[in-house]
Amino acid sequence: MVQDWGMVDTVQNDAQELLSLARDRSREGRARLFQSLSDLFIGEDGRLNERERGLISGIVDMLTDMVDVDIRQTLVRKLLAQGDSPAELHRILSRDVIEVAGPLLRASTKLSDADLVEIIGAMGRDHAAAIALRAALSEVVTEALIDCGDAKVVVAVLSNTGASLSQQSYRRVAADARRIEAYQRPLLLHRNLPPDVPLVLFWWAAAPLRRHILDTLEIDEGEPDPDVIEIGPPPPDPGPVSAAVQEADSTLIQTLQQTGQLNTQALLDFARSGRVPPLIAGIARAADLPLSLAQRACQDPGGEPLAVLCRMIELTRNDFASVFLMLRKQAKMRDPLPPQALNDLLGFYDRLKRSRAMAIGRCWADIPPPPADGSGPGKAAARAR
Repeated sequence: MVQDWGMVDTVQNDAQELLSLARDRSREGRARLFQSLSDLFIGEDGRLNERERGLISGIVDMLTDMVDVDIRQTLVRKLLAQGDSPAELHRILSRDVIEVAGPLLRASTKLSDADLVEIIGAMGRDHAAAIALRAALSEVVTEALIDCGDAKVVVAVLSNTGASLSQQSYRRVAADARRIEAYQRPLLLHRNLPPDVPLVLFWWAAAPLRRHILDTLEIDEGEPDPDVIEIGPPPPDPGPVSAAVQEADSTLIQTLQQTGQLNTQALLDFARSGRVPPLIAGIARAADLPLSLAQRACQDPGGEPLAVLCRMIELTRNDFASVFLMLRKQAKMRDPLPPQALNDLLGFYDRLKRSRAMAIGRCWADIPPPPADGSGPGKAAARAR
């Protein structure tokens, strides 16, 4: 076997230089040792065996706190510029201070999903925020980013077109959007959004987003029933309703139905006289929707849910406005409704087709609205106005 004496000399020279640097305990000496070991690790990747690589990576890890940030940043730039740089150094420096780790967290292809998840859990918000900006994020990583609980990180994930979210993560963020309004728009615009998420998000979104949801929601509109109002048996009602609505439904509305007098005019008479419980019960029966859904829609200050129900039973534009304003008055809402807000709502009513309203109503019946808690749709919609 022919011995490569030139390589032997190089190895011996490297070893002697490293020993000399190791004896120099000054900060400058530590910096030169760090650079030499890093250059050896990067430049001689094929020459080092596994034991040597592990030894050098351990020494580099110990030296990171002993050398200046700008030196570590220079190493990071070398690692990113060299496609076959060792993953060990990427993992070490990705746990460094964010000024050093940031570029690796955003762009390194040597960090596995397991590495990224561990860093998110161990290093805090700044590192998580950098990871959220990666060109591609798997469902496992996005779940870990959402778990960290930082709103800015979650918004960055939702704004990242390369981020993949699981169905569970979408629904979890949608639930959090009830109290964190900054989630609403990027979530709504995210790709592969499950069809039920916009329906849930609707109930606490600001007015422009609510109308965007109802205008763009992909649903099977089908053919609407040609009758303006069709009275059928009471629909199933899975949610609780007030005693007043229950009493109205069981007495007055039932009587009107039996006598054939439950029609548009009867509903308008309830509205003009301020009789809210029978109005709600009548709208529910006429639209063939659960009482709890009609109650939620009628109590919503934004007006969009009521618009859907009124379009389902084909109230005119003016009649819808009368019902909406009466319900606001009866609810004793303190904030006056600006004229432009009413005009915008009526504009939405004008462009809402009955077939679409019917389809939305069916979706709401299948996916009941979450219970109101005072922090949801009405307040967000009112703020948007």
